[in-house]
Amino acid sequence: MFSRSPTGTPVPGRAPSRATSRAANLPGNQHRHPSVSLQANLNLLHTESDRNRDRAASVFNAGQARVFSHSEQLTIAFAGNVPVEVRQLLAAADLYGDQFTGTVDSITGYAFVVSPHTIFVWLPPKPTSRAAITCYMFPAPGTSRGSSIRIHLSLPVASLVYYGPMREPGLMLISKTGELRFWESIGVGLSGAEGFTTTKLTLLPEEEILELQHCDHLLYVATTSAGRVFRLAVVASGHVFATPFRAPPPAGNSTQSGGQRIWSRLFASGPTLSRIVTVTLGPRSSTRGSQQLWVLTADAVLRYHVSVDEVEQCDLHMELIQWLGDKWMANYSEEQPLVDLELLDIAVSEDGSVTILVSHEGPGGLHPRRLYELVELRDIAGTLEWISTRGISYEPSRPAHTPRMFLVQGGAAAIVHFNDALVLSFRDSTYQELSRLRNPGDRVFAANVVSAGSSGKDVRVLLNNMLLAVTVGTAPKQDLDDDDMGAGLLRAVMLRSIIYGPVQDNPLSFRFPDNVDAGNLMAASEQLSGMVLASDPTVVKPAVDLTTQLEDRMSRLSFLIHFINDNGVQYKLLKSSRRQLLFDANNCMQRSNSGCISIPLGTDIFTYTERVLTLRSKNDATEHHDVFVQAIEAYMSESGGEFSGSDDAVRSFFKFAVDRLPALLAVLAAMARAATQTYQNARSIPSIVAEADAIALHVIEAGHAFRANFLALYGLATELQKSESWTSTETVIVALKSLFEDTDKLLQATGESTGKNQEHFCALANNLLLVCTERLEWLKWACQEGAGREREHALLHEQFKVLRPQVLRTLVNRGFVENAFELAEQYRDYRMLTELCHEHVPEPSTRYDIYIERYQEVYAFDLYSYWIERGMGPSLFQDAEKHPKLVDLFFKQNDAARLKWIHDLSYRRYQDAARGLRYCVTDEPLIANRQLMLSLAKLAALAEVQPGERANPEQTKTYEVGLDFVAIQTSLVENFQKQVSTAGKAHIEHTVDEIVAAYGSKLEVSRPMSFKLFRGNVRSLMQGQALDAEDILDVITMKDNSQEVNRYGEALRLLASCVELPEARRRLCTLNIWRRVLLHDDWHPFQHTARLTDEQLIRRMQETALYQTLREAANHESITMDLQPDVSLILQPPLKSDVAARWPGFTSQERDLLMEDFAWECSQLRAFNIPDLWKMVAQREYQERSDSSQDLYD
Repeated sequence: MFSRSPTGTPVPGRAPSRATSRAANLPGNQHRHPSVSLQANLNLLHTESDRNRDRAASVFNAGQARVFSHSEQLTIAFAGNVPVEVRQLLAAADLYGDQFTGTVDSITGYAFVVSPHTIFVWLPPKPTSRAAITCYMFPAPGTSRGSSIRIHLSLPVASLVYYGPMREPGLMLISKTGELRFWESIGVGLSGAEGFTTTKLTLLPEEEILELQHCDHLLYVATTSAGRVFRLAVVASGHVFATPFRAPPPAGNSTQSGGQRIWSRLFASGPTLSRIVTVTLGPRSSTRGSQQLWVLTADAVLRYHVSVDEVEQCDLHMELIQWLGDKWMANYSEEQPLVDLELLDIAVSEDGSVTILVSHEGPGGLHPRRLYELVELRDIAGTLEWISTRGISYEPSRPAHTPRMFLVQGGAAAIVHFNDALVLSFRDSTYQELSRLRNPGDRVFAANVVSAGSSGKDVRVLLNNMLLAVTVGTAPKQDLDDDDMGAGLLRAVMLRSIIYGPVQDNPLSFRFPDNVDAGNLMAASEQLSGMVLASDPTVVKPAVDLTTQLEDRMSRLSFLIHFINDNGVQYKLLKSSRRQLLFDANNCMQRSNSGCISIPLGTDIFTYTERVLTLRSKNDATEHHDVFVQAIEAYMSESGGEFSGSDDAVRSFFKFAVDRLPALLAVLAAMARAATQTYQNARSIPSIVAEADAIALHVIEAGHAFRANFLALYGLATELQKSESWTSTETVIVALKSLFEDTDKLLQATGESTGKNQEHFCALANNLLLVCTERLEWLKWACQEGAGREREHALLHEQFKVLRPQVLRTLVNRGFVENAFELAEQYRDYRMLTELCHEHVPEPSTRYDIYIERYQEVYAFDLYSYWIERGMGPSLFQDAEKHPKLVDLFFKQNDAARLKWIHDLSYRRYQDAARGLRYCVTDEPLIANRQLMLSLAKLAALAEVQPGERANPEQTKTYEVGLDFVAIQTSLVENFQKQVSTAGKAHIEHTVDEIVAAYGSKLEVSRPMSFKLFRGNVRSLMQGQALDAEDILDVITMKDNSQEVNRYGEALRLLASCVELPEARRRLCTLNIWRRVLLHDDWHPFQHTARLTDEQLIRRMQETALYQTLREAANHESITMDLQPDVSLILQPPLKSDVAARWPGFTSQERDLLMEDFAWECSQLRAFNIPDLWKMVAQREYQERSDSSQDLYD
């Protein structure tokens, strides 16, 4: 029943490919199976290159009409642009991360794009129109308060309302939370989009609107995440009435039972279904006069009959997940079972056949990918029966979105559109055609069959930057099983690539079918390349002048190899085949051949070597150091018998080993280093190094020229990497770095100020930075392609960050300051530019201004950071006078809060300055500085208050709270200092010892970890450090408060002001304060009240800390009930999670010790009947407070 995955095992009943391959044993060509058999396509498709030349002329005419792709089965052409407003919005958006939808309305022909805030509607113009597109813009409904839906995900659903061909359509929008807006005409979208009516759909808690679908004339349906369907009727008054569908019958029933009807009458919403995936329309019922509405949920399918005048009727409700799984097991009992089946989309053809798009998990080891299937069903006697299924040949290349499907040609073909591709599949054929987007930044928003404005039905595909017209042809006819058909099919695909690939703004990326046979690929590419060389009119445009034709031929061959590389099948081409393609391209590129060697790079370097050999023959009697020739001979000798058979090592190298130039450069660099280290023939060392440098530079520069002439493009630059440039391999980088260092040492030792070594030195620096930059760019690309080069890229990136300033600094040390400036500019080392200006330019401000004007914020921001790092803040504020916008932008985008508030004050942004100071306060370790900052922040907040106006207390509340804590901390320090003797002030530890002895002796005996915490906070206080709020509360409540019982109430007031404290930590602080209040009091006398008068007992209660704290809590409204917990909670140790949240820096052992302290405190309190004692004291406090209030009233 189900076909297998595009890379899975062969489909049962489908013959595997019988094409014999000339490269069948190549690595990578075994164990690779397509979901849609390549051979099936080969058997069904006649190649287009075998058509007559008249048809080729029509192809070129189509290309001039901006046809992007054409075959017998599928034609894709440009159908219009999108409005400028939409283009600008989507150009700056992440199309795969942000929320956008869009479509082309099938009835009106209008297109629209929906964003979280705005809906854009326009009528696509004709492809040839140059007029501006009128874009109607409408505000999206907002998200209601209390909704759990995040605003950036609250994308509304939309639909155009069709009245007829003589009237502009209306627009209906529904937010996720059910707010419906309706505009009778989209014309108001040009003037503010006012005059809409609003309706609120009654949704269940956490229920969301998912989809809005036109159903019948002025009748629409909306689906929800709770499985409900709403009927939306547009009436003549311009309003929309919304009513939910009645509950459907249980799955498996075709009519509603009596109980179900009763339920539907009692509860309009009825029992909810699983989440609705999508809805679609079926054919109109000829007997009922109603419209079929098919609803696909996560696990079932339903069919409704909907009409304007009658109540909807559900006559089909069928579970699909289990049923399809059973069908799978029945047909593939020996295969892997169906895993993770997902229903994605549904479409109904004109004859009533149902097509469902599903996906499931395919085989693939640790990382299986999703496989897609089209399941054909048919309604037989009120139930669906399986007819057939076919796999979709698609492998995602971008972030996944739910694919959609629609039928064409009455259901004979289907087009499935993913976010980056279209797949055409025929019902009665195994042929499929994949059209994938080229640009990673493009996305397919929607595709739809549009009937407006034409006699037939056209397919329109909406991209983020244009509209495409898609025409589906006929399925290919059955042909003979011929192995030559394999090369023919691939040649036809490549032909489309080289003809339509150069079409301006072509968004498509042409692709080979899955599992391309290496032998057929080599045959097809070589045949097509030969056709280009022969100027076959099927491929090459006829031209009068030879120059134009040569350029066209070179363009065709360039697109040919680009197409092969883009499809990732270059590795299937043998080296000889790639060389043949390169040779053809070289013939097109050069009108004459040098006769020495066919590779341009080899020709260039070989010509240089010829000059060296000629010079050697003329100077046999004199000393000449032909270092390059010696390096070649040394390398060929080390290679052993690999290149045996010729005594001419130089020519053998250029014939057989020119692609091993990186290794040769390593030998050359080793020879230069050996010469500088041995000091033999010392007088010849400068000339040896100079020649080695010259050769290396010549080779690298020639290599870059050759790279421009497609060597790397054809995969011949290196043996290991297809797209990696040999000029930027690690070997070349090491060799150039070695030559640069040796030249630097030589210049330093000889003091040479002129000569070849001086000339080469700067060129080596330039090329060393160039090859490092090239390799970094390639590694970045390789990482994006998933080549697993992340570690190498990160390592080289860090090395380059060190190497670049080292090279530039070395140039400066040798006196090449201007060269260092040039390279720093070329390779964007902004920090080095700043340092060079600071060190070598007498008045650097002028050059700073030049660089700021040239590089804008990328340089300016680095310059400002340099000034801040070196304490040159005044320079930054001086530059603000010349570049105020850049400085202002710098402070907005960078963390420089300690200076930003000054900048804000200069712009009179007092509130921003106040907030900036408040932000700095949190990181300020000294209490004196914190007090100053808070005072300045409060003054800044009050600066906007006009004379005679009263300041809003809320504006300064935060700063006053902070100042309160500063005041409390200051008072604590003053009280502690009174306990310190003159001798104790000599050392901080002595000071702390005397303070904790006076205020924490009880802690030391009973709670060692709490004592350690108390001592640490006291030390910080006495050192002038600022404590956070929780630490201050700990100090206040942990210390001995025998003489300051009111401190506990003060702690509660401070805690009440800490509104930003997380809930768990706030709860922990509250319980700790009350527990320490109870621990402060001696409860023994209250358990032995004999011989005590009532007056004595009352006086003892009034002297307790509990009484005083309860009185304080009652007298201050800020101490709310959440700060007065139940007594039972106080007597329980805190949660470990709360302790971990309060002290995240503690080790687990320290937290355990702290928990032991808390457990000890609770055990001490459990020795008394605390709940009764609390109740007794609380009642007494309440009674006395009430009596006092009554006396005051009297």
